[in-house]
Amino acid sequence: MNEQEVKLFFDKVRRCQNLYNSIVYERDHIEEDLAAAKAIDYSRPHVSGGTSSDLADVVMRIHAEKNDCVRELTMRLWELECYNDDAIRLLRVLKNPDQETLKIGR
Repeated sequence: MNEQEVKLFFDKVRRCQNLYNSIVYERDHIEEDLAAAKAIDYSRPHVSGGTSSDLADVVMRIHAEKNDCVRELTMRLWELECYNDDAIRLLRVLKNPDQETLKIGR
């Protein structure tokens, strides 16, 4: 592998890691939405123009979103684990053992 191919590989890994981080961020916000939905008093009348739904509908929708996030996180984690073996193999090509150890640690 030449230097350009190695750079492209690690760019793919970086993009996957960034996507994983954004999905984790989205999952955290979904959990906050779920907590907020449970705190709303649904026994009061809705403001005009709003839609009527009960707590169960809202919670089910939020749980569905969270399940989608968890599935996506699982896929991205698996993808990152696959990249891990390839990355270590590429780093072993380095001539300097100190650099190799540092980069594998990252």
